Amino acid sequence: MMTATPHVVRSAAPGKVILLGEHAVVYGRAALAASIDRYVEVTVTRAGGSACPAAVAVGAVGATGPVPIQALRRAAELTGVNPAELETAVSANLPVGVGLGSSAALSVALVRALAEFAGQALADSAVCARAFELEKIFHGFPSGIDNTVVTYCCLIAFRRGSAVRPLVAGRPVPLVVALGGAPRETQKTVRGLRQRWEIRPELYEPLFDEIDCLVSAAESAIGTGDLQRLGALMNANHALLQRLGVSTGELDEMVALARASGALGAKLTGGGGGGAVICLCHGDRERLVEAFTRAGWHAFSTDIAGQDRGIDAADDAGRFERRDGARA
Repeated sequence: MMTATPHVVRSAAPGKVILLGEHAVVYGRAALAASIDRYVEVTVTRAGGSACPAAVAVGAVGATGPVPIQALRRAAELTGVNPAELETAVSANLPVGVGLGSSAALSVALVRALAEFAGQALADSAVCARAFELEKIFHGFPSGIDNTVVTYCCLIAFRRGSAVRPLVAGRPVPLVVALGGAPRETQKTVRGLRQRWEIRPELYEPLFDEIDCLVSAAESAIGTGDLQRLGALMNANHALLQRLGVSTGELDEMVALARASGALGAKLTGGGGGGAVICLCHGDRERLVEAFTRAGWHAFSTDIAGQDRGIDAADDAGRFERRDGARA
């Protein structure tokens, strides 16, 4: 049933971290991911309106400005809205371009805002499928994990071609997220791994299998609340990512600092080639945040609290076809 078109609509979506399994997920293995409490907000106003779009507080590492034109046009097409009728704005306190799902957050928030503007009530599965189409604009061949975890705002196990599974955490998973300062070269990193895999699949497939085993063990550790075990698995995952050639000297230095400062585990998160690391901490996280600050890196705390929430499986929104070149 269509409802009256609102004059101003705002929608926010969270960022995400991949706890374990990045890159291997592109090659058919599982990954664990969760939303975090940093957001991108999209405001949609009827063109010519007098309302002043409000926005979430924009942090020093956030961004503000218009929605990218190509993404807006595609989102408008997917929701049946005439983009000429709209004025849009985007703001964020989510760090952009460091592997924390900023493009997926923008995609999800934009789809939901435009759908509400048009008086449509979209199920989460429909939002996820449309956001995946927008992710193709940003990344070419996304794996689907980012828009999925951002849409459902929970802790999930994800394997391409399989239904998404929400997870229940035995206890909150306390993290520190630290942001690298070097330029991120994820596309180059992903392409490089793809080329190496095509030349020597017999070398890389066993590494992907090892990561898959770590993901399975980590799912169990999260379920029982065994943070010590989870931290050890994160450390092992980072070592395998180093062997895959997707880490950098800076990311390795950040991981070493975290472990030396008491983190139970630390690893890069996302596509690598720069970006961010996640650190599992049990106790005083501010000490680690301060250690990163003294070393010249920005860091913040966040908690992962998996809950048993339903995922709409009415269609195949939780399934994404395998395509060469997909990103972690």
